[in-house]
Amino acid sequence: MGTTTAGMNISDALPYLDELRQKLSDRGFTARVVQARESPPFLRVVNAEAGQLAEDITCAPWGDELSFWWSWNAPICPVRHLESATERVTYVLNAKTATG
Repeated sequence: MGTTTAGMNISDALPYLDELRQKLSDRGFTARVVQARESPPFLRVVNAEAGQLAEDITCAPWGDELSFWWSWNAPICPVRHLESATERVTYVLNAKTATG
């Protein structure tokens, strides 16, 4: 088993990251789950049309729930709100949104 964070095992994040990966891949993003040997897993998401628009998403507790987190250490939403996470990541990594 992996390291625990606030009573949650980091391996608990893998199925949620993979579900989000699938949703974002279905929307045309390049997405893959990365798990280094001694680090928590994260989801690397890249806009296939604008490679500079990329994000590494992690899972960590927020309050008493496991949640998705942006790379700048801000929560996205609890993992139980998969559709909301998908919409938010899509919005942030959308080339039209990013350029105004």
